[in-house]
Amino acid sequence: QQRIAEQRKRWGPKKRIILFVYYSGHAQKGRLLLGESTITFTQIKRFVRRTLASLRLVVFDACESGEILQGKGLKRRKEGFRFPFVRLAPSATGEVMITATGQKESAHEDPSLRGGIFTHYLLSGLRGAADQNNDGHVTLEEAYNYSYNRALARTIFSQRGPQRARFSKRLSGYGSLILTTLSQQRAWLWLHPQLAGEFFVWTSQRDLLLAEVVKNKGREVQVALPPGRYILQWRRKHGIYHQ
Repeated sequence: QQRIAEQRKRWGPKKRIILFVYYSGHAQKGRLLLGESTITFTQIKRFVRRTLASLRLVVFDACESGEILQGKGLKRRKEGFRFPFVRLAPSATGEVMITATGQKESAHEDPSLRGGIFTHYLLSGLRGAADQNNDGHVTLEEAYNYSYNRALARTIFSQRGPQRARFSKRLSGYGSLILTTLSQQRAWLWLHPQLAGEFFVWTSQRDLLLAEVVKNKGREVQVALPPGRYILQWRRKHGIYHQ
């Protein structure tokens, strides 16, 4: 809050300030569990709004994190198999909150991912897997829809139950907010339009899965990666191929 206030004072009220809050960890009964201490969802919402940042983007990957979307001032959208669209512009102002789960759902983790399943698909989407219109940009709505679909598909038959991402917004503005631009990356994997199937990108030692792409024929896909050596798995009807 102090840094934002200093920026406001330095640049004036027209200065656009973006606050991004990301949390991955444990949560229960409306509280984030931070070691020996806790913080309530209500306290977090109050803090985010009191910063007076122009645009506030909050992402939680935690059990029961959908509860943060309950309460006065935030309108929760019904989802099911129709997903909400977010439309933002560089001049957009307001608040967006995305949670990995619903109010009573568990957030799944996978040791091979070294973290949460929702976060894994969110990062895969930002690397390019979510770029549905092949314009070289990943927008907020593309990243959210991709993460929702993939996390739900992976957990739908879990004994702990499926996890469904949730979404809430209070915005003014128009257009789309671009989160990543693939052309600005130093290296990427390019998948030919004629290829189809599931693609998995591992580190060279195969100890960490960096990205997943489910690709249909006719769609070109770019996946941004740090320069280096990787193992690529291609899963299709006739088997699994390694490169």
